[in-house]
Amino acid sequence: MISQFIFRSILLALAGAAVAVSPRTARAQEDNPPVSSFVAPTGIFNKLGLVSNRGAQQVAVRVRVIKATEPIGEVSGESNVAQSVEPAIGDLAPKLEKVDFKQFRLVTSVKEEIGMKKKAMLQLSDGQSLVVRPLYVEDHRTGLWLKWLDRGGAQILDTRMHFECGESMLAGTDHQSGGGLILAIDVNPAR
Repeated sequence: MISQFIFRSILLALAGAAVAVSPRTARAQEDNPPVSSFVAPTGIFNKLGLVSNRGAQQVAVRVRVIKATEPIGEVSGESNVAQSVEPAIGDLAPKLEKVDFKQFRLVTSVKEEIGMKKKAMLQLSDGQSLVVRPLYVEDHRTGLWLKWLDRGGAQILDTRMHFECGESMLAGTDHQSGGGLILAIDVNPAR
């Protein structure tokens, strides 16, 4: 097809190669494509917007499900209450300080490597699930599409999130019996 000829011409032109092929020759080459050792530099694909992951083929996603209990409220007049965070999630203590609960307990942790632009469903606690789709890895940032579903399949969260690699991001919801459920999500390029 002519469009493939134009695409090949653009790639070769960007790579600094001369292109002098007629449309008739291009159609003949499509039927019998020549064997070529030409490999376009990755930068060309980035400039054309054809590659957005800058070489990362997979990302490592870790999701920790945290149960928050004993709400701290203005109604009860509580302030400056000591919070209790399990040692297993101690790295999250500075972020959990901002959440109005006294107790934080790790329920489960799920780790998975997911291919770029591929969907994966992670099974969380209590029949809930998280559908994850890595969108891009760029420098020290990663973009994910997340869809958090409850045990009945109802949507809790459906959003895109942009992560600094190595940082945990928190998402949460009210839960039955005066508690909350928090997801701590970490994303890094797979090595």
